[in-house]
Amino acid sequence: MAFGAKGDAAVQLEQTCQANYRPFGGKFDTMDDLCGALGKATLKVALIGEALRDVRTKKLSLQVTHAGFYIRDTYDFSGFQYLGVWSKSGVLSKAQMLMNAASDGLALRLSGEPIGSVFNHNFEAYRRLNGLGGDFVVYSDVYWERLNLSLDLN
Repeated sequence: MAFGAKGDAAVQLEQTCQANYRPFGGKFDTMDDLCGALGKATLKVALIGEALRDVRTKKLSLQVTHAGFYIRDTYDFSGFQYLGVWSKSGVLSKAQMLMNAASDGLALRLSGEPIGSVFNHNFEAYRRLNGLGGDFVVYSDVYWERLNLSLDLN
């Protein structure tokens, strides 16, 4: 009996053949596009192949042909969470945030661009005021690796 298929989307793999996961992301990570978009997320692995039963010995095994890697992340704005220091032109890097904190905000005020610390409650206020925004779950595309793995289930 086959399980999973390379044509399945990550959300389908999640329900049918997700086999392992590893959370990633933390407070002290470099502020880059990945950190800014995801913060903390989960890397997941789905296995696809075929479940077999030996007719003579009745032993069960899985013949794994592919491993699919994808990211799952939730975007929810409940509870207390710091979302960074924002300006009109974008999110400040962690180095810029430290420099700004050390100068009590003087460094960026002198540059002429207003900045502000953003928290979940700021987003919630925006949502209530404008009727826009919401919580959601995001799945990445699936990256496939070919395998030739036999797992004995006995």
